[in-house]
Amino acid sequence: MDVEFGPTNVASLELFDASCMVGRTAVRQPGAPTSASELVETLHSIGIDSALVYHADAAASDFQRGNRRLLDDIAAHLNLHPCWVMVPHQTGEMPPPETVVPMLLAAGVRATRLFPHDHRFALRDWNIGPLLERLANHRLPVWLDFGLRGWTEDVIDWDGINEVCTAFPSLPLVLVGPNIGSNRRLFPLMERHPNLLIETSYYTVHRGIELVTRTFGAERLMFGTGLPLRAPGPAITALTYSSIDDRERACIGGGNLRALLAGVQP
Repeated sequence: MDVEFGPTNVASLELFDASCMVGRTAVRQPGAPTSASELVETLHSIGIDSALVYHADAAASDFQRGNRRLLDDIAAHLNLHPCWVMVPHQTGEMPPPETVVPMLLAAGVRATRLFPHDHRFALRDWNIGPLLERLANHRLPVWLDFGLRGWTEDVIDWDGINEVCTAFPSLPLVLVGPNIGSNRRLFPLMERHPNLLIETSYYTVHRGIELVTRTFGAERLMFGTGLPLRAPGPAITALTYSSIDDRERACIGGGNLRALLAGVQP
């Protein structure tokens, strides 16, 4: 197999970043993009064509207004695709699933994001099940973000992932940025649940992309940077220098995400 290495491949990959944020946070890195136009400029400068984005306000718990603000902020940028932040509806912070899911579909949203740890709800059928059931009916993918900020943190709810993957096998679930301590629990779940995928922004396992590709196939991985919360260089380097073939690299770099979004049922 002929395998090419290096950043010279970036321009040909048509990279689609699976994990970006717009909006301001209380603490940010100097020079990090906050507006949609700044994000687009940054993405262009590093060779990324498109990005799936959520809003900082929604991530900070202003769910409904943050999701609406996202649509307004990115409306002029066709290469930015909306991802709504969701929470359980029982507290009235969000409309019930039978209302909010048709609403997001009508708005052109084709992806959702959950923050079980930061937003303090259980990734269990009894807590988030009604929403996941409605999303599963439309094959509307869910990004699971446990807010990993350091390699020593152990905040991923593996039992919760197992439960919801089992309960909703047709629902694509994308685990955001598992870290170097994840594989011994991650791989058994990936073996058991074909609907579990990985976003790569913090997947810093040595040759981890190659290992997942070899074990489960490139279709289980999605390139993401985590901008602006993370620097994009490590994720780009890990993909472009990975010892996989061009087809696999293109799948991870954007093909898988495009297929996932295209697979949403109206």
